[in-house]
Amino acid sequence: MASTAVWQAIDEMTRGGFGFHSIWKNLPKLIEDLDVEKTKAAAGLKK
Repeated sequence: MASTAVWQAIDEMTRGGFGFHSIWKNLPKLIEDLDVEKTKAAAGLKK
């Protein structure tokens, strides 16, 4: 389940005045499913 921060980021991206276009409709689901810690580890970033 996505954290509150993830939902806030998705809300900001889609309704925050950045000109979110429906062509990118897959991005919210991609971000919702993203394992941030796994991605950081794969990128060699500290937790």
